[in-house]
Amino acid sequence: MIGISNAEIDRTAAFQERWGGIALPSASDYEGGPRVLEVDASEGSAVAGWRFPAGGCRVSTAHGFMIGPGDEFGIDADRWTPVHAGTEGWVKALALADHVGYWAKTITKIQGGAVEELDLDGIEPVPEVQDLLTPGGGARTH
Repeated sequence: MIGISNAEIDRTAAFQERWGGIALPSASDYEGGPRVLEVDASEGSAVAGWRFPAGGCRVSTAHGFMIGPGDEFGIDADRWTPVHAGTEGWVKALALADHVGYWAKTITKIQGGAVEELDLDGIEPVPEVQDLLTPGGGARTH
């Protein structure tokens, strides 16, 4: 691990201690997401920022799931794209979606302009699962 700072090694060790070995339910997007959270060797540099793999993919994909320099949970393909501010948001979003999928009698998925037309008065957002892809900071639901 030549060139990787002690702080980065400590960061990956802290991730593995907290999240390592946790098996996740399948995500409805991103080809299911990682199956089990686990650390691998950091990639990047001190200048560009360090990222490390968050765990192996469920299926063969052209992208991987990574933890970014600011502990964001995201996708690394041709470029790095954070999708949640942290691993906790990703895990809670999966748990919420899995719970809803188990208990809901019906689930309706909407896209585009129909999302903006929803009347959400009286609905409390769940800030822990808010992702980084949502325009305007509103919580995105799956």
